[in-house]
Amino acid sequence: MVPPEVIEDVGLKKVASDVIACVGSVPDRSGKPGFDTAKLEEFFAELKAFSDWSATGEKDGAVLAFGKQTPAVAAALADVRAKVDDFFGRCRLAAFDPRAANALNTEESAYLKLAARDMSITADEVKNFPLAMVE
Repeated sequence: MVPPEVIEDVGLKKVASDVIACVGSVPDRSGKPGFDTAKLEEFFAELKAFSDWSATGEKDGAVLAFGKQTPAVAAALADVRAKVDDFFGRCRLAAFDPRAANALNTEESAYLKLAARDMSITADEVKNFPLAMVE
């Protein structure tokens, strides 16, 4: 049995911790969690199975939610995630206390600034506005 804390190499210690996190541990003689040959073999077998599954998906898109477009969809989601999370966070606050809704929406003065100019609104001008009305 090998407990991770007895391993000096930082990279190998991380692998040992990953083995235990992924496939469980076996206690050593002192009761500390560690791994044995069987756990190590199970871990690497699972890694190979995942790698094979992932390679199949990359090859033909069969295991990707949006086929070969999945990376582009994931990138688009990453681009808007913070804005969407902000909106739903505001909605949760408004649901908790409806009096907060006005404060969570954009102030009227921000709209007045925009209305005083030409209406070619850029993303920078409205980037701090909520995604939609918070109600």
